Amino acid sequence: MEERGEFFVYHLERRGNSTPPAVPTGGIEALKDRLSLSLAGTKVRRPTDHGPSRDPLPAEIAVEKRRLDPGGRRPFGFLYDGYDLMQIAASLLPMEESSRAHLHIIFTNQLLGTREEGEDRYHARVCVLGSPSLISTSGMVEAPAKPREFYILKRSLEALGMGETAEVEFAREAGARFLDHDDPRMEEAACGYALQAVFHWIGAEGFCGDQGCRLFNAHWQRELLAAQVRGPVPGVGLAPEAGVMPEPGSEPGSEPGPEPRFEPGSEPTLPTDVPLPAIGLCRCHLEQLKRWKESAPITFRL
Repeated sequence: MEERGEFFVYHLERRGNSTPPAVPTGGIEALKDRLSLSLAGTKVRRPTDHGPSRDPLPAEIAVEKRRLDPGGRRPFGFLYDGYDLMQIAASLLPMEESSRAHLHIIFTNQLLGTREEGEDRYHARVCVLGSPSLISTSGMVEAPAKPREFYILKRSLEALGMGETAEVEFAREAGARFLDHDDPRMEEAACGYALQAVFHWIGAEGFCGDQGCRLFNAHWQRELLAAQVRGPVPGVGLAPEAGVMPEPGSEPGSEPGPEPRFEPGSEPTLPTDVPLPAIGLCRCHLEQLKRWKESAPITFRL
């Protein structure tokens, strides 16, 4: 596994520093101009838009160009079309890293959104899987729904003109029940989403119906914590590494059912030779990973 810096900055520097240079003299600035225009064109200004803005404002292009500079300021929270952003990133991959021998995973603090066929709006996503796969740390906070009490509190405060304080007030009372920005649990959750990218890349089923499995496609914060945070979750009471099948009413798109819980002694027995990143997978996906690991080497790019 190779850990790299910011994706776009890294590949721009790689092209400029290669011998011979991958682009002609002065070509890096021209490439930055094209990239900043493309990146600004993937922004989604309103969730109800039919697609990203294809005619970005000069100020939007300038913001993207500054983000392409090493050490440049990188504000977060903009919503980008996830599939368009993936295509732009893929265009920067060198030919020798575009084969099936390489898996690229990009972690970003920007919001990713997709608008699937038949949907009337963009939906925020934690990850968009493909080549490369994109994982949004902001999406871990914003995409899965928070507890219903949060929205009740928010509506009450909005009626008083204090809607922006809802998250602060709720986090003070029940912050352990959902992820927030700079949450120390986010790093562990990111490992689970990276595993989803791995399973998608090898052609296996990328999602799982077991709420205790790292590959569970969480639609609620409590589901994300149950699947991705190893250890007891305050307010939920999950034990490490145990599997939980969905409760009635907790299917994607429905109102959440009862909080998931483990019965005593339900923890599965894991094989002793399972690599550490696999801890938290259900037994079915553990077996898939073991079979694949024996047959196909892989190089990770983060």
